[in-house]
Amino acid sequence: MWTALKNFFYNPLSYSFGRDPLVQEITAATNSSSDQPDQTAFLEICEHINQKPDGPSIALSAVVDQLEKSAAKDSKTANFTLTLLDLCVKNCGYRFITELCNGGYLKKLELLTDHGKCADTIRTRILTLIKVWALAFSDHFEVHPINDLYNNLVNNGVEIPDIDRNEVDLLKRTITPNRMPEVQSPAATNARKTQLMQAIRHDLDLTTLDLPAFEALLQGLSCNPPDSVTLKQLQASAERLKGLQRRLEADIGFLSETMETNSESGQEEQATLDELIRVNEKIHDGIQHLQSYERMCGPEETRQTTARILGAQTTETAGTTVVTVASQPEAPKSSSAASSVATATPVASTGDAVGTRLAATTDVSRTLREAR
Repeated sequence: MWTALKNFFYNPLSYSFGRDPLVQEITAATNSSSDQPDQTAFLEICEHINQKPDGPSIALSAVVDQLEKSAAKDSKTANFTLTLLDLCVKNCGYRFITELCNGGYLKKLELLTDHGKCADTIRTRILTLIKVWALAFSDHFEVHPINDLYNNLVNNGVEIPDIDRNEVDLLKRTITPNRMPEVQSPAATNARKTQLMQAIRHDLDLTTLDLPAFEALLQGLSCNPPDSVTLKQLQASAERLKGLQRRLEADIGFLSETMETNSESGQEEQATLDELIRVNEKIHDGIQHLQSYERMCGPEETRQTTARILGAQTTETAGTTVVTVASQPEAPKSSSAASSVATATPVASTGDAVGTRLAATTDVSRTLREAR
């Protein structure tokens, strides 16, 4: 071990890489003892990557190295590392994505997908990320190695999990025209912008289907407590709207960055941007309303459910007692007093309890006198 450490610290390249502040940040954030990844630290890392000319290469080397070390024996660190990689792809722009394609990192990820190289959960996450990247960047020839890797895996019979299409749509919009290479022609830029505007309009149309129904269900909460079916409908609508909200937020960022205010199209884009902001706020308010209702009514709903269960059990028990008594055969006259007491006990109701106990006492006294 000492030899390995000595070689590391006396190797100028390793020393420089290991002591880079960005590498230290990545190592500390992914080795965290916390049960949840530190999203704030991850976003700060993304910001530092964007500030450094060689940020993507340094970060990818550190991330993939950390993943190779932890994939087989430390699932938590490996999961944190994949979460960071996912955030970097979404937040560090075109430079990071092209470095991912051209730096040999995809080959290392492919090797980790071989069975036995890492835990099944880690392998599944790697395959899922590769599929999302391939579908999101399928229109960009510059990052074709991702598509080549995905197609190679599929052709080799690798079973790749299903993905959330919202993730693909969201990632597509991270490479906006102003982040594309300068060699892209104005015609190509305009065509892509037109496609994105159509996608934005499609998202707004979807909200006109879901949002009014969701708001109507929310208004009903103030009138009557919802039943289980209504509550499930609310929760399902909220999940769909959350996915739409993520896309709308990406749309807002795209229009804010690319809008040309001095042109006729700019006026249309400004109107679309205003509508996006308004709809996004309505979705946010509705989801907050539902979450507040769930927090407020959680304990009361639990109490009512418990009461209903106990009431059902009491009713069921009472019904069983009545049936048992009704089917009880008439006791023969020669039966003992003890048998009489045992028979009378389940029949007695709350109102007849005193009379039953007096009758039982009389029978016992008579039996004792006869014995004497």
